[in-house]
Amino acid sequence: MQRTSPDSYRTSPEDDERLEIKDSAAKYEQERIQVLQQERVHVQKKTFTKWCNSFLEKVSPYGPYAGFSCRRR
Repeated sequence: MQRTSPDSYRTSPEDDERLEIKDSAAKYEQERIQVLQQERVHVQKKTFTKWCNSFLEKVSPYGPYAGFSCRRR
């Protein structure tokens, strides 16, 4: 059985740079996904608010319901 030396497991500076680029790209993708998810939730809340207010305008003489606001937290 042949043994490998610990030196064979070392990476070159070029490999280290590639790994850093992959890590930074993965981090960017994760952050971008989170931003898009937050935007989607905000749009859904805004759409629901508009739908509720349009319904309440039809049935209530008091106008839009202030409780259905779309403030970001």
